[in-house]
Amino acid sequence: MVQGKEVIKSIFNELSVLLPQGKNVLASSVYDAFAYTLTALYYENFKNAYRSEQGYIKKDVLIKDVLVYLNNNYREKITLDQLSKKFRASVSYICHEFAKEYHISPINYVIQRRMTEAKFALTNTESPL
Repeated sequence: MVQGKEVIKSIFNELSVLLPQGKNVLASSVYDAFAYTLTALYYENFKNAYRSEQGYIKKDVLIKDVLVYLNNNYREKITLDQLSKKFRASVSYICHEFAKEYHISPINYVIQRRMTEAKFALTNTESPL
């Protein structure tokens, strides 16, 4: 796992050299998109290592699975009831554990993700606005 962290740090260092410095919306959007992509890839590839012998997902992996689901489906309408049914956990449990882990509610995370994608689309369009 330490080697993986070093690779990620190296990629972020390379991005900081290639992208403009300062409060640049494009650079910020690229960093955000890269972080979302890394998160999704990491947990999709390694979540099975965190399942219990009975096949149940452990608590920390459940919340990371929720994050991956939100990242993969943020363009769709997502409700807390849908998350509850999909992950077989109560709405309050998902909200509490997600906020504890990421310091934001699942729904506010989706809103923030949508806004980040919209900023990226607006700053990288060839079409007149």
